[in-house]
Amino acid sequence: MTKQRGRRGSSELLRWAISEILCAEAELVPEVRRFREAVGGRPLDVGEARRWLRGHALEPSGYYVSLPKRLRLEVGETSIGLNLSHPEVRLLSDAVASLSTWEQAQAVGFILCGFPPTLSPVGVAVSYRVDPTEDRIILEVRRGATVAEVIGAFRRARTLVRAAGKESPALRSRAKFRSRQPSAKTCNLAVFVARTPELSWKERMERWNAEFPEWRYKTVSRFSPDGLAAYRTVTGRAWDQRKRRSVGHG
Repeated sequence: MTKQRGRRGSSELLRWAISEILCAEAELVPEVRRFREAVGGRPLDVGEARRWLRGHALEPSGYYVSLPKRLRLEVGETSIGLNLSHPEVRLLSDAVASLSTWEQAQAVGFILCGFPPTLSPVGVAVSYRVDPTEDRIILEVRRGATVAEVIGAFRRARTLVRAAGKESPALRSRAKFRSRQPSAKTCNLAVFVARTPELSWKERMERWNAEFPEWRYKTVSRFSPDGLAAYRTVTGRAWDQRKRRSVGHG
């Protein structure tokens, strides 16, 4: 497991942990595993993925889902679409559908190549109204976003509004935020729990102690609650104990 260290928590560290957990859980989805098995039992590298896409292409057409930039195929100005009648493409389509909470391009990139999803701290939209005083900047703030990231996104959105000649006095207001990021230990522990669903808590603790001796645990009674709490802190949801199963089973 790739370790991410640091004395203090950070927005980047939290997004890394969430991304790693999303990948760990997606790897256990039956549709994802079936597609991976159909193309060789492992994620493809970029060259292999592009060859796979070209081998299942039907042109001219639009893609049935968005593709990450590294995997897009074009002929001149026309995008090449996938042949939806091909069985392997249907397997990919099912796998993408199973990751319904992911952006489609990120799901395809992960399923084909194992690319982790890139999580933006703040999503921004500008809503223009007939009455300029009713214009809105809409921020979708991811858990763990810092004050600086929120303010920076707001300022960039205001620049767009100014460029359109639509800025209203209501958009000049400022808000005060407080944020506290999970520690490096908490983020690493949450990812570790998500990456080891087949292990008992005792087995987990032994492996954790070997990989992270600086955060060593002496008892399972302390390790288990900390692991559950870390997972909840990072993801915002409780760990499902039923996730403990052999990776070799569907």
